[in-house]
Parts: sequence; structure tokens; C-alpha cells
Amino acid sequence: PMATNGKLLNYYNDYPENLFNLQWMEADLDTPTRIYIPNTAVLKDEAGIQLNPPADFSIIPINNTKAGYLEIKPTGGERQLTLPVME
Repeated sequence: PMATNGKLLNYYNDYPENLFNLQWMEADLDTPTRIYIPNTAVLKDEAGIQLNPPADFSIIPINNTKAGYLEIKPTGGERQLTLPVME
């Protein structure tokens, strides 16, 4: 994670399952959480982005690279995110 709204509880790569997992407790309803994504192509199928509770998010590309950011709007409370890590 690049910037977490609130307290970071846990994050890890689940290499056998090819997933990245993140848990955090949000502190407010104004600040998004931002995750650096080395290759945003892994997010092209948005069905692979598992966010609990569900919320709006955006993918922000970094110019002239394959990288970008996943920016997640806050909903309050404990949050969990699971993403694919490779195509």
C-alpha cells in the first residue's frame, strides 16, 4: 500500500494463489486508500478486484509506464482487498 486511510492491519502476497491481500481499518470518510500496482494490466478484469465492503475505486495510470495506482473510496470500518498479482 502506498497510502492507507486509517490503520493498516495486514497485507501479504499469497504466491500459491497469485493474490495480494490487504486489510485496514478506516479512520475517516474523506481520505482514499491508494495501492501501487506495478502492472495495471492485472486489473483489466475488474471482477478480479475483491473489495469488502464494496466501494467505488479508480485505476490511475502513471504516464509512460505499465504501473499505476488503485485508489479506493472510503466507506468506514474494517476493509479487505484481494487482487491478482500477475496475468
